[in-house]
Amino acid sequence: MTEAIRPSWRDRLLTLIVALLPQHALSRLVFHLSRRRSRLKNIAIRWFVRRYGVNLAEAACERPEDYPHFNAFFTRALKAGARPIDRDPDALVSPSDGRLSEFGRIETGRLLQAKGHDYRLLDLLGGRRHLAEAFGDGAFTTIYLAPGDYHRVHMPLAGRLQTMLFIPGRLYSVAPFTTRVVRGLFARNQRVVCHFEGEDGPFCVVLVGALNVSAIETVWHGLVRPPRERSGVIEYRYDRSGRCSSTRARSWVASTWARPSSCSPPPSGGTGRNWHRAPACASVSASPNAAAPDRPRPAAGAGRRAPPPRNRRHAWPAASAGAPRTTRLRANGARRAPRSRRWR
Repeated sequence: MTEAIRPSWRDRLLTLIVALLPQHALSRLVFHLSRRRSRLKNIAIRWFVRRYGVNLAEAACERPEDYPHFNAFFTRALKAGARPIDRDPDALVSPSDGRLSEFGRIETGRLLQAKGHDYRLLDLLGGRRHLAEAFGDGAFTTIYLAPGDYHRVHMPLAGRLQTMLFIPGRLYSVAPFTTRVVRGLFARNQRVVCHFEGEDGPFCVVLVGALNVSAIETVWHGLVRPPRERSGVIEYRYDRSGRCSSTRARSWVASTWARPSSCSPPPSGGTGRNWHRAPACASVSASPNAAAPDRPRPAAGAGRRAPPPRNRRHAWPAASAGAPRTTRLRANGARRAPRSRRWR
């Protein structure tokens, strides 16, 4: 590994400020404000365009008034032909419109984050050893999306979705100054790992959240959000028909924007299209409504004990066999409506 670049005092100061911020609370606030329908969004869009040099001439909607809210502008679509796809079968198509910060081979299960900094592939993929072993001798690409860039990710290769992982974590900024300071930055931030099976082998697209940009949405799942904070790793599995089932693990791991792959040439035709338009991905537009339960439920007819009362002076009697979990009984046997607060 090459010698690490010594970060400047400015990089360390900015990283310290980001580390001390309430990252998740601030990102939730920005999430709701960016989706409010207000006339102030036109002022915010114009300022954003001037600040980050956004080229609205290539966007499908060129006027700020055409966007219902700021998030619609931030995730804006481009005009047809604004990003022509290379039809050469030997070409490798970029999945996003950003800056190529790092690329190379995966050596001894580690990926390069910045000069002198690396992180483990196993951490990037949520601790899934079977995936890490499949990409152990592959290659990776890290693409940084600046605030003014086109924030949609396309399919780098034609493939079928196998699994999707939601991995919670921190929400550091992924700007270059933090990559030079925070070790394993991409293995700490919240992310979504999409595992595909292509014609030339498997590949992964890892979408990493950042400060104020933590919401990740896919066309087959919608907005990928945990049921509650710190819920652990959630795995969604998709079968050939596109149906989804989910399982939840209590492990804690972390990641970056990388695509471990064999770097084989993409197939001709349809390569690099937006993944909700790629014909090879039509079968993965699944709805994750058939989620598996978090833990095994008691068999039918088995007795259930009610959770302990918050006020121990009043004890709840045990629920009758087969009664719903959300139903509790009064002393006289009458049903009581479930409380809004969840028992812990």
